[in-house]
Amino acid sequence: MRPIDLARRFRISPSTLRNYEAQGILPPAERTESGYRVYGETHALYVAAMQALAPGFGPDIAGEALRRVRSGDIQGALWLLKEREAALVRDKREAEQAIHAFRAAEDDRDADDPGAWRTIGEAAEATGVSRTAIRFWEREGLLRPTRDPENGYRRYGPADIRKLLLIRALRATVYSANVVRLRRTVAELDSGDTGRLREIAEETIAYMDRMNEAQAHGIYALYGLCLQLGLAETPGTVNDTDCELEDEGEEGDVHR
Repeated sequence: MRPIDLARRFRISPSTLRNYEAQGILPPAERTESGYRVYGETHALYVAAMQALAPGFGPDIAGEALRRVRSGDIQGALWLLKEREAALVRDKREAEQAIHAFRAAEDDRDADDPGAWRTIGEAAEATGVSRTAIRFWEREGLLRPTRDPENGYRRYGPADIRKLLLIRALRATVYSANVVRLRRTVAELDSGDTGRLREIAEETIAYMDRMNEAQAHGIYALYGLCLQLGLAETPGTVNDTDCELEDEGEEGDVHR
């Protein structure tokens, strides 16, 4: 089929198809005698897989997974996606930790003891965030620690620590407009606005739930592509081991 026909089928531009081909995501197109590209159903399968993978994994990871499929490295493609799934699980746990901290602060009036200041090193240790990241987030306007009046060093109170936990959770596995919006909202909020920060953490988890579904759909599509191309077999039919029981000795004395 012509590039324009394949592009219309997936509501993308012909230039996107050319980019996919140049990046090794699509197999090379056949050419007519006059040099025009001709795509087939195999190309359509790859485009469909790309569109299924990108929402949950981003275009870069999706493209790399399909390049691995094209090279025959099916396991490499699957493990690449599993790594991103694991990162999403990590992000979700961090968001849940932030929610727990916010709820505890709402229930405990003494949670924001002004004497409980931490240095940047202590804040990094308490949150699992590097000093470099904390300084970067401060430059980005996401965090506004106070300064020690005696020595001018940064100091972080309990509210700052909770906000750090939330910002850490917003290191989204897939960067999206939704994450950008949440980060901007966090930047505009005071660290002491515990209720609103908790709501943002809950929104973050809802976003991650949608990402989880998108990733599952993407992996399903990738394996479906491999099946259709004859690069994989239906799970359960590969390397099956028959576990037969053998009678040894007396009747009923069975060993594996």
